[in-house]
Amino acid sequence: MPLPTERTITGKYTNPVTGKPYDGTNGRNQYVVLTPYPPRWVDRNGDQILAGGGRVNLDADGSFEKSVVCTNASGVLPEGRVWQLDQFIGDTHTPTQYLSVPQGEGSLDITDLLSVDIGGIQYVPVPGPAGPTGPAGPAGAAGATGPAGATGATGPAGGVGPAGPAGPQPPLGSAGAGSEIALRSTDPTTTDPRTPLQHASHHAVGGSDPLTPAAIGALPTTGGIIGGNLNVTGNALGEDKPAAHGIAAWCYDPALAVNSTSLTSGTLYLIRVNIAADVNATKIYWWAGNSGSSPVSGQNEVGLYGANGALLTATNVDAAISTAGLKATTISPRALAAGVFCWIGMVFNASVPPTLTRASGWTGVGVAANLGLAATGLRFATNGTGRTALPSQIAPESNIGTDFAGPWAAVGAEN
Repeated sequence: MPLPTERTITGKYTNPVTGKPYDGTNGRNQYVVLTPYPPRWVDRNGDQILAGGGRVNLDADGSFEKSVVCTNASGVLPEGRVWQLDQFIGDTHTPTQYLSVPQGEGSLDITDLLSVDIGGIQYVPVPGPAGPTGPAGPAGAAGATGPAGATGATGPAGGVGPAGPAGPQPPLGSAGAGSEIALRSTDPTTTDPRTPLQHASHHAVGGSDPLTPAAIGALPTTGGIIGGNLNVTGNALGEDKPAAHGIAAWCYDPALAVNSTSLTSGTLYLIRVNIAADVNATKIYWWAGNSGSSPVSGQNEVGLYGANGALLTATNVDAAISTAGLKATTISPRALAAGVFCWIGMVFNASVPPTLTRASGWTGVGVAANLGLAATGLRFATNGTGRTALPSQIAPESNIGTDFAGPWAAVGAEN
C-alpha cells in the first residue's frame, strides 16, 4: 500500500574532537531511530494505521538519508503530529528530540528541524515555504583563446602525372673500354625485372635510412598530441570504457554511482555525455535506486538535447518509475557524430518521484564537477522547474549546476 506524501530528511554526525565521521557500517552501532509521535497515525485516504519506528544506520561518512511521511500530509490524523528522533551516537543515547517534516520540494537536514528544550518544553521548528527563484545572473566573460593545436601530419603525395612525349635520340656511339662502357638499348640488363632485396632493417631505428614518426603520421614513443577524438573498442589503460559494455557514452563509470537522490517533480535535469565515435543512438540508460509512485499520466519523459539546446528525441516513461533498477529506454533512432556532446534530459512528475543513482553529493560538488565549464557546457545541471514535459528548445546559458554529481545516465545503440 503506498504511503502518504513523503519527504527526504538527511543528517551527518562528526566527532568534534577527532574530526572523523561516526561510521555506522559493518556492524558498528552508530544509528538513529525514527518513530511516529504520537505512536499511532491514521491514514484515512489509504485506509491504514501507521505505527512503529525504524532504525537507520549511518553511512561510512557519518551521514544518513531517509524518506518519511510528511507531518502535514493530507488525510492523516492526528493533527500536530511529529517525528521522534532517538540518536545512538558514540556509544551514548542523546536525549529524545522531535522534528516536523512539512510537504515541499527537496530534502531537509535535521539541523534545521530538531526541537529545542526550553524550560522543559520541546519547541519544534517548522520550515517555511521556499521563496521564489531569483533571476539568472549575467553570463560570464568569454574565456581566452586557447593555444594553437599541433601541426597536422603531412598529406599523401599526389599522383604521378602523365609521361611526356619521347624526345629525339642521339645516334648510338661505339662501345667504350674499361669503366666507361656504353650499353646498347637492347642489353638485357636494362629490362630485367629483378626482385628487390629485403631492406626493412635499413629503415629501422639505427639503420642507414631510418623512418621518423612524423614521416608516416605516427606518434613518437616519447608521447605527443592527438588532434582529434580518441575512441577505444575495449578497455583503456586498465579502465572500463563505455565501448567495453556495448554502449556509446556514459557520464561516468556506473560503479561510481554509490548513492542516490530523490528527484524533484517538474524539474528538468540535464546530464552531459561526450560522443567518441559515430553512433545511431536508440537507447537511453538510467538507474532508479528506489522506485517512485503515482506518476502523473503523460508527464514523465527522458530524451536527448543537442549542444544548442534543441530537443532531438523524447520518450514517455510513466510506467518505468514505479520499479527500481537499471532502465533501458528505447528512443527514436538519432545519429550522433563523433566529437560532439549532447545532454540526456529527464523530467518526472509523481506523488513520489523516483530516486535515481548518483556519485558525490558533497557540498560544492555543483561547482567541482563542472569545474572550468561555462553554463552552456555543464556536465550536470537543471534547466527550469514546473515542467510537465521536455520542452522543444532550452536556453543552455540558463543551466544551473546540480548539488550532486548525477543522475547517472548513458546512451547507446540497439544490440
